[in-house]
Amino acid sequence: MQTLPPLPLPSPSSSDTTEFKTLSVVFGNGYRQDRPDGINDEIVTWNLVYENINKTDYDSLVSVLKAAKSWDTISWIDPNGVHRLYKMTEKGYSKTQVANLFTLRFELKSIPGQSIVSGEQYAVDFNFEYIPNNTENFSFSLRGQH
Repeated sequence: MQTLPPLPLPSPSSSDTTEFKTLSVVFGNGYRQDRPDGINDEIVTWNLVYENINKTDYDSLVSVLKAAKSWDTISWIDPNGVHRLYKMTEKGYSKTQVANLFTLRFELKSIPGQSIVSGEQYAVDFNFEYIPNNTENFSFSLRGQH
C-alpha cells in the first residue's frame, strides 16, 4: 500500500463523483425492483489536479503514483477529511510543466468496503442461518483487519 502525502493540497478545480452500485430486476408486468449491490455499494471517484506545484512536491506525488500504478492500493485523506483506500485508474497521470512549476492530473477510484477508521481497516461479516418457524436467528459481527 502506498500513501499519498497530505501536502501539497489538491487544487480547487479537483472534483469528486459518487456512484451507487444497484441491482435491478424488471418483471414481466413491467414492475421494477432496485436494491443496493451488496453492503459496499458506494464508489467515490476523485479527479485530482495539483496546479503550480514545485519539482519537489511533483516528484513526491509521482513517486507514489509510479509505485502504486493502477493495481496497488493508495491510502489518502480527501479534502473533506474522509480517509479511504483508492486505486489510480488505468488512465494513469498527466503533467504540464511551465518553467519550474508543474500541474499534475490523475484519477483515484475508491475500493468498495475499504474505509479507514482511526487508522485501522474494518470489514463487516454477516451470518445468516435458516431455521424453520424461527425468524430471529441472525448474527452480526465487526472484525478488524490489519
